[in-house]
Amino acid sequence: MNYVEEHNIKAFCLDVDGTLYSLPQMYVRLARTAFPSLSIGLRYNGVRKKYRLTQESNPPREDSRRGLLEKQASLFLKAESNKSSIERMIDKIDKQFYKVWARSFLRIKAFPNMVEALTLAKQQGIKIAVLSDFPLERKLETLGISHLVDFALSSEDTGYLKPSNKAFDILCKGVGEKPENCLYFGDSYEKDIIGGSGFNMNTLLIKKTKHKEKYPKASIICESWKDVIDLVLR
Repeated sequence: MNYVEEHNIKAFCLDVDGTLYSLPQMYVRLARTAFPSLSIGLRYNGVRKKYRLTQESNPPREDSRRGLLEKQASLFLKAESNKSSIERMIDKIDKQFYKVWARSFLRIKAFPNMVEALTLAKQQGIKIAVLSDFPLERKLETLGISHLVDFALSSEDTGYLKPSNKAFDILCKGVGEKPENCLYFGDSYEKDIIGGSGFNMNTLLIKKTKHKEKYPKASIICESWKDVIDLVLR
């Protein structure tokens, strides 16, 4: 009996960046967002981290991408801000990040065996869903898996970022399965594994490590997509 059968897994739910393709490919593309404002570029990761830390105690105005964009802009502005300054910052972030990303991820290469693993999962009747913290744009098409995916979501569209339960809740409802019947794949222990396990999902950490005891919330750890085929599907 394989992992899928043993744990009654009905859906594979997938992170994208660092999970379906390598992080170095993402970092090269993120470097392009350092300009035109170096200050905004350097502060982006810090703002996103603060967003995650405050999203429950200080939620966005509405549970939507618009709510996320407004709160994200206000965090960049720091001081008390008005509607016009928030709109200007949203526009700056859109031009420096989102518009650049829409053009930058058209040549990414999938991890070896990833498409094979998801194809095998579909053949076994497993649904495929995606949850990414970044807009998906055409990443699924570029990676060659759009035809395999039943439901895809950017957590930004919910107004919340991983590891918020709200993003995982919408994911499970979208794919039509209970959390305990889903296996969430990710490369980030803090965002993907803690987030998924906190919503009662099975979790699979993709990471090359000799210290598996450091990741107690992971249901299973695979070093590659070949491991996923051998340890999860066969």
